[in-house]
Amino acid sequence: MLKYKKRERVRNKNFFYKLSKSNKGITLIALVITIIVLLILAGVTVATLMGDNGILTKAEKAKLETRGGAVQEARDLWKAEINADEKINNETTKTLDEVLDELIFQNLITKEERKEIEETGQVTIGSRVIVFTEEFLISDIVKVGDFVNYTAGIWTQEEIDNLENLYTGKSLPKSAGEFGGFQVGDSKDETIDIQQYEGTKKNKYQFGWRVLSVDSESNIVELIHSGTPEAYYQGYNGSAGYQSYYILTGKNSNGQSYSGKYRNWKEYENLDFAIENSARLCTSSEMDEVDAPYLTFPGEGYWVPEVKGMGWSLECFIKLGTNYLIGNVCLGIRPVVTLRQDVKIEKPTSSNDGSTPDKAYILKK
Repeated sequence: MLKYKKRERVRNKNFFYKLSKSNKGITLIALVITIIVLLILAGVTVATLMGDNGILTKAEKAKLETRGGAVQEARDLWKAEINADEKINNETTKTLDEVLDELIFQNLITKEERKEIEETGQVTIGSRVIVFTEEFLISDIVKVGDFVNYTAGIWTQEEIDNLENLYTGKSLPKSAGEFGGFQVGDSKDETIDIQQYEGTKKNKYQFGWRVLSVDSESNIVELIHSGTPEAYYQGYNGSAGYQSYYILTGKNSNGQSYSGKYRNWKEYENLDFAIENSARLCTSSEMDEVDAPYLTFPGEGYWVPEVKGMGWSLECFIKLGTNYLIGNVCLGIRPVVTLRQDVKIEKPTSSNDGSTPDKAYILKK
């Protein structure tokens, strides 16, 4: 009986041991399966929320499309106002900067998107490409030597009268300190026709205006006349160089006082585009820095004022850059104007790429 009970206890002990061992195995498998299921569920949840077609992604896209729609609506309203104001010749329309300021304030565009609009004229928001303008700041487009369609107009009687004793008429000047070669009705953008020098002929590239310098940081661009719109005669007498420097620039280079009138170049300022009182003549040192022979020496010689030591204060560039200091050979005058900082330019195309006068970039107010 005792032996039977002992065997029974041993049998039960083995049974519970096996049962315990079996339960331990089931728990580990269940745990692994549970983890796998949870991972699958987590993956499904993440995909549902964050995937390309997920809830959050769709919500973000919808938000982006809504914002893009609001920006496009603001652009359309602004364009409509511009068209309406143009019809009634009213200039009360908001500027692009003002429109962008409002969109920033309303959190409809970011600073990065604003910069994109300012640089390219358009912005992409969601599936929308929203074009604000086909015009760009001129300094973003042009380079030294390019042609632009800046126009200085034609000579008027009032402008010629303002030159008083400096003007000699259509014929070329023959006395020191005189300007000539043009008359009322002549274009200030054309080149005077100087035929008296052998080998000189009018070139189609010698008219209009070209880029002399570009400051992309400040959007300041200087233009130089591409030819010789008027002639100047220096002469040989005594202090002709210093006196001519004064006549051409209004500055005194040797301490003497001159009673003669100096040339104010404002007649070349088209105030739709140019900064008032910015017109002047380029200097010799400026020309030395311009690495563009086609811009520096376009044909007939022209005067460039410069004070250098105790010598003559005018230099004459002729043909391929030969430097002549002879008063009655160099006749060309090439004014420089500075464009206003808000001047824009039409989006360039193959028909206005700035490469030639007939393909000059189109300026916009």
